Amino acid sequence: MNGGSHRVDLAAEPDFRLGGLLVCPSACKVTANDEDERIEPRVMEVLVVLWRSAGQTVTRGQLIDACWEGRVVSDDAVSRIIAKVRQVGREADPAHFTVETVPKVGFRLVPQSVAREQHEGGVRDILAKAPNAIAWDRVGRAAWVGPLAAIAIGLVALLGWRGPARYSPEQAIGRIAISSFAAPDANPESARLAQRVPTTLQTILGGSGISVVTSGTPDSDAEFWVSGNVERQGDKDVIVASVIKRGGGQALWSGRYERPIGEPAGLDQEFSAKLASILLCAVEERKAAKAMTDDVLSLLLYACDGDVDIAATRRLVERAPDLAGAHALLAFALASQSESVQHLPRDAALLAAQANASTARALALDPTHALAHAVRGMRLDAPPLSLAERERHLRRALELHPGSMPAGVRYIVLLREVGRLKAALEVAHRTATSPRAISVLVHLAFLEAQLGSLDSAYHTVDRLAALRPQWRGIRLVIVEWWENRTNMRRLRKFVPLARRDEVECFEAHFAAMEAATGAPVKGLSESCSTMSAEWRARLLARHGDIDGAYDLIAKPHPNERAWWFLFYPEMKAFRRDARFMPLADRLGLLRYWRETNQWPDFCFEPDLPYDCRSFGREKRPPQVIGIPTTDRRAD
Repeated sequence: MNGGSHRVDLAAEPDFRLGGLLVCPSACKVTANDEDERIEPRVMEVLVVLWRSAGQTVTRGQLIDACWEGRVVSDDAVSRIIAKVRQVGREADPAHFTVETVPKVGFRLVPQSVAREQHEGGVRDILAKAPNAIAWDRVGRAAWVGPLAAIAIGLVALLGWRGPARYSPEQAIGRIAISSFAAPDANPESARLAQRVPTTLQTILGGSGISVVTSGTPDSDAEFWVSGNVERQGDKDVIVASVIKRGGGQALWSGRYERPIGEPAGLDQEFSAKLASILLCAVEERKAAKAMTDDVLSLLLYACDGDVDIAATRRLVERAPDLAGAHALLAFALASQSESVQHLPRDAALLAAQANASTARALALDPTHALAHAVRGMRLDAPPLSLAERERHLRRALELHPGSMPAGVRYIVLLREVGRLKAALEVAHRTATSPRAISVLVHLAFLEAQLGSLDSAYHTVDRLAALRPQWRGIRLVIVEWWENRTNMRRLRKFVPLARRDEVECFEAHFAAMEAATGAPVKGLSESCSTMSAEWRARLLARHGDIDGAYDLIAKPHPNERAWWFLFYPEMKAFRRDARFMPLADRLGLLRYWRETNQWPDFCFEPDLPYDCRSFGREKRPPQVIGIPTTDRRAD
């Protein structure tokens, strides 16, 4: 029977073990490796409830009954305690336990041995687990290593030792050997991190279909091998890795990743995900090209690095002009750079034109190149494709390469741009199963929050923060915009806003809303003048100043390219205004909805005062109920 709802009396609870952790509820402490750690009583209560539920899901209501005596408690309060419970489990390698969120139900504690068995079944949930939960249970491993070793010795004696299987040069193409990573500074944390990196990299690569050899050496039966160091330099933990030519030759690629000391959790996964993406990209192109010189292979590895200088990708095109992947990688680098310099319109347009030219060349060489189609699905202004045309290219890219991260991320972005949030959420969930899809989790968190699943959003943010601590700030955005019960004191409990003018703007915003006691507030504080058009429009809409928001958006904003904020919850009153569909027409959204017959989610709201889909039949003023259409600017 699930014991989740029974009141917890810590003084009467017996001690118990979770993995390598001795839990002492009566003393509010946990012990591992003869080291004691005190934890908060509330955290201990929740841990006890999860433990005594024997792997069954415990609902939020049961937790509140057992640990808060049934008092009214916010979802965020429960989520904060769950996050602390998870941290208790993560402070070991392998993790003592994990806590899974069962969407719309509750939470479930997974002991170390169960987590290991689930993980060995595949890498599907690698990012959802505690960062160190990928290593095998040392106790369980010892139990079966002995018998298997005895069997292996018997087989060797019976059949005779024939040595390791040998691979021909053709069979070795794309095969990767992973060597152990060294910790030259003899720091214990560096040594633990160095031990985790090869295992994590092997898991991610193996789960992506790449042939991997562990404990690799320069003479391994692989085309190239990976090795590196982990050490502390100043105030940073640093991982340096190299991809070495078969046979111990020159380094084809070298990269470095660092993080401030004190944030080691997830560093092995973040680095391994990045390196795995580079290797997967290079291996795919390597197999397509068959013959490839070492200098071209080296340039290819650097071109596959998302942070690489465009010049390196241009050199790859010069050295391999007939390689479709070289042109596609150059197109992707140019298109990405174009997206980042929209404040420089001429530069952005030039880069976009060059990206389109490189994409055309790639598709001429290989009409089925997934990355080339993904680039065609990006927003480029030289000339721009319609939203429907962009979607066709992105869908084609995912048909050709279902695991394409560039195509998956851009498709999520496009669906958000056209207001199809539920469809975007579905794609994000599907794409986020890949351990390389760290950036997808950002979109997933926002989509979950926008669609009202705050608990799921906070869980996703916890997953992100375990991999990239600097992304804790996403919680701030969710709290600020979508909890609808915030103030500056609450916001400052999370991550402070970056600039003083932003802090001043939000302080003025909250003060104005509080003083208005529910009435509309006209205009914004002068301190908000440096904020982006998106943020100001959202603030005006939440003020109830819909006219002000439309006046703002009617002005030219050359740097404003993504209009997905129009479909945020705080813009609901904005969308219900008679001016919205004419605005959607000007932005190209209406054309997409007509061409694809895929309408945005808000069009299906039961209380919407006009019929969105009537615009699909003919271009005419909206049929609006209760909202006057006179004196409204449509163009």
